[in-house]
Amino acid sequence: MTRQYPSSNHVDQKVPPHMGDGTAVGRMISKKPIFRAKSNRAIQNYISKCIHVDKRRHGTRPPRQIPSSASAGSRDQILPPLPLLMMMIKQSNQPPDPNPTATTATTQRVPVSRTRTRIPLPDKSYHEIATCGASEPPKEPAGPGTSPPATPPLDPNPESIRGAGEAMGIVEEAHNVKVLGSGERTIVLAHGFGTDQSVWKHLVPHLVGSYRVVVYDNMGAGTTNPDYFDFERYTTLEGYAYDLLAILEELHIGACVFVGHSASAMVGAIASISRPDLFTKIVMLSGSPRYVNDPDYFGGFEQEELDQLFEAMRENYKAWCSGFAPMAVGGDMDSVAVQEFSRTLFNMRPDIALSVAQTIFTSDMRSILGLVTVPCHIVQSMKDLAVPVVVSEYLHQHLGGDSIVEVMQSDGHLPQLSSPDTVIPVILRHIHYDIAT
Repeated sequence: MTRQYPSSNHVDQKVPPHMGDGTAVGRMISKKPIFRAKSNRAIQNYISKCIHVDKRRHGTRPPRQIPSSASAGSRDQILPPLPLLMMMIKQSNQPPDPNPTATTATTQRVPVSRTRTRIPLPDKSYHEIATCGASEPPKEPAGPGTSPPATPPLDPNPESIRGAGEAMGIVEEAHNVKVLGSGERTIVLAHGFGTDQSVWKHLVPHLVGSYRVVVYDNMGAGTTNPDYFDFERYTTLEGYAYDLLAILEELHIGACVFVGHSASAMVGAIASISRPDLFTKIVMLSGSPRYVNDPDYFGGFEQEELDQLFEAMRENYKAWCSGFAPMAVGGDMDSVAVQEFSRTLFNMRPDIALSVAQTIFTSDMRSILGLVTVPCHIVQSMKDLAVPVVVSEYLHQHLGGDSIVEVMQSDGHLPQLSSPDTVIPVILRHIHYDIAT
């Protein structure tokens, strides 16, 4: 059934099932930490403690009681906590054992339920996990090879959430968190690979008058301190999901509308599985659960193509940036959007950029899509080098909660930069209105 948005500008209005003068959006289905430390040693101590506490705490808390009205096999069954969930993902992505009768130990593929769930939380809050072992923010490191953070695109207003006189937290400083505007509802904007929070510069001015807007930089972005990037932590998108939860915890955000671009769309989905109460909806802009083609799935890339991409990044990162930016944005080097993306891409340290690219392009989140019960608004460009249009339909069909799709007449993987006049009104509609039920 086709859903349409009304032409009215009223906020928080449900989308009526039939509107004759709106813009068709798509089909709706009802189925279904980082830290500051004083040295590299302190950073590594933080990481080891964080992982240790996280793995130790998860699973030790008694499981939540299933309501008496819930029968066996109901949608209220309990799932493992997030770290175990990610292990299940890795196991489900491994090729089948060619000799299942062998006596040697083999990894069993763990079936992942696609029913509506709530995952038990650890005893220690995500804020405590993300900041354990870091008692005070350090001085900014100086020296050759360290690039100073770029000037923030907007002036922060941190007191709008923390309260007057309260100091900025450790996680906020590390991720350059900025809180802008005012309003009862909170919008969190998360960027994708090769960019930073400045990618939202065309959208933020339209939100600050009515919403409390939170922008931040993913660890590894050129505006973050490269000494804080842990290569082991960020080998999966789970590390970024914990960063997001730590930010929400430190800012005391009870619920938010999360807008995630590219890889951050999946980061928001992973975080929402563990804490669905923190997300009223997720707007996925150019998001993909998997970038590599499978016999029964078209993600846009063959593995050989990604291997060549990674090798080009290793050999000459600057040259690779010059070639990749126009293809990703969908323009030539004279384009303002291409120049902006080239700037933020080149600001990343080459080895970190390669690590992040490998994490994102080799990820496979298909097995957890059924666990995402938060309403999702899927927004996609008609022409996108990284994410084919069919991927948006795949998300629509496999997400565990309500979802809706809109394919825009825009080009490129960063339409909020390359086509703001087309894209910004679309994103605003999906923020303002909820999916009709």
